[in-house]
Amino acid sequence: MYAEEVKAGGFLDNDRRRALTLEFFKPIQKDCGSNLIFYYANYSNPLSEEDAQRYLLIGVSRIVNVGPELFYEEVSKNIAKKYAGGMVWARDISSAYPEEGLRLPYHRYLDDPQRLAEMGLIPENPHLCKYGSKHLSDDEAIGLLEQFLAKVCWLREIGDQSENWTVREAWLLKTIAQLWKHRGLYPGLLNALKV
Repeated sequence: MYAEEVKAGGFLDNDRRRALTLEFFKPIQKDCGSNLIFYYANYSNPLSEEDAQRYLLIGVSRIVNVGPELFYEEVSKNIAKKYAGGMVWARDISSAYPEEGLRLPYHRYLDDPQRLAEMGLIPENPHLCKYGSKHLSDDEAIGLLEQFLAKVCWLREIGDQSENWTVREAWLLKTIAQLWKHRGLYPGLLNALKV
């Protein structure tokens, strides 16, 4: 929504931004139930410091519904013209959690800084969390899920009882396997052969 293609005369063209937003959500709406959603906290989280600001992954699940685009009611003609008809730049997204997915129990360890730091799931590639919504490749999703898997195993090791971590581990392993199957063993080979 902030690419060069949405700028016109040095300003953001909100009609173009709206068009890109609609395009962004099309594949997610089409494949609801197969897409994942990763929840993360921005820099203002208990494990981020001023000199080392970091995103913090909170949880993951499957998307089961993408709500319709929303508009503010009774906006003036000027606002409607200026802001893509008065579009609300947010969507309702529903996930399958708690049936599918997991949420790391940071709240249980706020009084134990050492355990909290050990549990902290900082994405290896912070650019995956840079924007509110972003499409990830299978490889990127696999990488994040593997990080979640390591934390789930650790939570089970320390005896955390906030979830059935064996069930959550099984879901992660199944989801990683599905992504590997979708990705294929040699995802770039076909493009290389075309050259």
